[in-house]
Amino acid sequence: MEGAVIRGFVPVFPAAIAVAVVAVLVHLYFYSAWRKTAELRRKLGEQGVMGPPPSALFGNLPEMKKIQLEAAAMAPPPRHASAIVAHDYTSTVFPYFFKWRKQ
Repeated sequence: MEGAVIRGFVPVFPAAIAVAVVAVLVHLYFYSAWRKTAELRRKLGEQGVMGPPPSALFGNLPEMKKIQLEAAAMAPPPRHASAIVAHDYTSTVFPYFFKWRKQ
């Protein structure tokens, strides 16, 4: 009788471990996909950078690409090599930060 109880218990233990592993993976995904990004958005909001709400799949990438293309189209082409150097590189590299800060 005692052997039957042990035999019935053995399949439950690996299933419990599998459930625990899945629970940990779901928790890690939840933390990295939602909580961490919400914390980062809150910190940026405290600094005045609001931006649009991100979509679920691509975030803000489509809008960021559109803003970068608009900024590149508005920038005049350099006439010579020394005109390429700019000390205010953040507006060139990250034009969406300036747009989102104004919102």
